[in-house]
Amino acid sequence: MKKMIFSAVALIAFSFAGMANEVEVQGLKRVPTDCEIYAYIATTLADEQHTMDTGTNWDEWTIDFVYATILDGCNNQK
Repeated sequence: MKKMIFSAVALIAFSFAGMANEVEVQGLKRVPTDCEIYAYIATTLADEQHTMDTGTNWDEWTIDFVYATILDGCNNQK
């Protein structure tokens, strides 16, 4: 449990640092939406939990699928 909380805190800290490197489009930076941030964090935590439970990581397809599912659910609630 402590490892998961530490992972979540580290993930949030490093995700904001990573967002500073967004691609510029005509001089404007794209800022991720709240739903995109939520989906990224929830997917990463779910992958971490799966790794702790089974000892294996999700493949890229699974990560993309879970992220898209969570993002769609968040966007549909608005």
